[in-house]
Amino acid sequence: MPVLHELLSAQAVRDEAGIASLCEGQTLTFGQAEVHANRIAAGLAARGIALGSRVGLHLSRSLHLMPALVGLLRAGGVCVPVDPEDPAERRTVILEFARTDLVLTERALLTAAYPPGTIVVAVEDLLAEKADFTPVAVGGDALAFVFYTSGSTGVPKGVMLTHQALVSGQYWLQDTFDLKPGERHLLRTTLSITNLVREVFWPLLHGGTAVVVPPGDHKDPDRLVEIINATGVCNLLVVPALIAGMLQNPAFAANTSLRYVFCSSDVMPGALAEEFFATGPGARLFNMYGLTEALYASNFECLPGVTYDGFVPIGHAAELTPLILDDMLRPVPDGETGELCLTGTGMASGYDRLPELTTAKFAYTPAGRVFRTGDLARRTADGGFELHGRMDDQVKVSGYRVELGEVEARLKTFPGITGAVVSGRRGAGGHQRLIAHLTCSGPAPTAADLRAHVARHLPAYMVPAAFTVVDAIPLTHNGKVDRRALAGQDGHLIHLAETHQEPRTDLERYLCGLWADVLDLARVGVHDDFLALGGDSIQGFLIAAKANAKGIGLSST
Repeated sequence: MPVLHELLSAQAVRDEAGIASLCEGQTLTFGQAEVHANRIAAGLAARGIALGSRVGLHLSRSLHLMPALVGLLRAGGVCVPVDPEDPAERRTVILEFARTDLVLTERALLTAAYPPGTIVVAVEDLLAEKADFTPVAVGGDALAFVFYTSGSTGVPKGVMLTHQALVSGQYWLQDTFDLKPGERHLLRTTLSITNLVREVFWPLLHGGTAVVVPPGDHKDPDRLVEIINATGVCNLLVVPALIAGMLQNPAFAANTSLRYVFCSSDVMPGALAEEFFATGPGARLFNMYGLTEALYASNFECLPGVTYDGFVPIGHAAELTPLILDDMLRPVPDGETGELCLTGTGMASGYDRLPELTTAKFAYTPAGRVFRTGDLARRTADGGFELHGRMDDQVKVSGYRVELGEVEARLKTFPGITGAVVSGRRGAGGHQRLIAHLTCSGPAPTAADLRAHVARHLPAYMVPAAFTVVDAIPLTHNGKVDRRALAGQDGHLIHLAETHQEPRTDLERYLCGLWADVLDLARVGVHDDFLALGGDSIQGFLIAAKANAKGIGLSST
């Protein structure tokens, strides 16, 4: 089995003139991408990058992304992606903890904040050097990526993935869905999540084209529909909330190029699948389940004419083998609930410099080495799997994993906050938002100050939507936070708006009702702040689409 960067070399030999990637009307052929990747690899090698060197990748989505990533790996480097949209402090923490030897970026981002002493080089400058490259022997067991996710201790944790683990997943995708040379994938992922691997390397495996979504457009449903229709995309991977927004656009239903639409990274409401077949394009729809540590765990094909109560099932085994085990890691009888564990080639090696956590989450059983997901699940009568909640305090918000402890730790650094408990609250439409309960040593801070404090250090999806001050955090008999009691406890809700103002006109009543419907709230006032109510950019685009469909010219920005 080849390593990741060899996929481009093989494709460049098969179809040198084929289109590897496309962005805003500009193209890059497989042959050109191969030349660019070798130049980047040579430039990195000249700066000391060798087998096992950690290289931060801090790039916007563009035609540079594919050759930069391939060149980094070809030089023997281990890619540590950092998202340009994340706060500078989070980027610095990740790069420092990962002990990166160099950061590969672009000229527009050279002035961004990096750890002191970091070597920073722009991909454009490496491409201009045109140095010769001496190949580096990279084996399948070599580390390829370290993806940093939210950590329960307050610090992000790095998930280590080898070439073999990631290539195995790409072969499973291609064997299962059999895409043809020249067929087009949408590349819209942020750099810091594992979908980056799928959206760059699956097209290379079968000779497809990656249609790169420009920065800023990846959360705009209308813009995505426009790009998909204009470029003939056949393969689309998005979070459920984005599909909901795209279905509001009549042009999406008119699409004729899409073959596969994949929903992942969050639960899919059953009503969304039904709406897709009623008003969407004629593509097949799949619900995918996986984690950063175990990417392709299960998949489920939704079918037209079928009603799904609650949420769509996660389906049957994919590249990995799911097991339902008890607390002693023994199989539970079919139909009983246990912890969902995964085994197979496409699993992470462990957590970067966290041996105790690695030992706890990656266990050895008679079935082999397994990853303990922390998800409660049971096997269904048809041999599939369905989820029944979590064993810990981890939630998904807008498709991103959030360890509640990391948000709590940040809130406790605000002056006067003596205690913080953060919970996930999912609305009827499936969207989840964070709710913080706080104890204070003095007067309660404002919601605006709390939001600003968290946003300076954590990504936007980790900023709580609501803050409630309580007298004390209730505990169970063994000293743990009693979240059930806390949810029912009265407290002082900190509002961003000083007073609630009911809507006065028909337009205000419609817009407040629309906000309340999309955000799953009992009421919305005229002066309420969208972000403070738990809204995110995807929901903002959805609200704008619904309003525009009624003839109300509403911008999502």
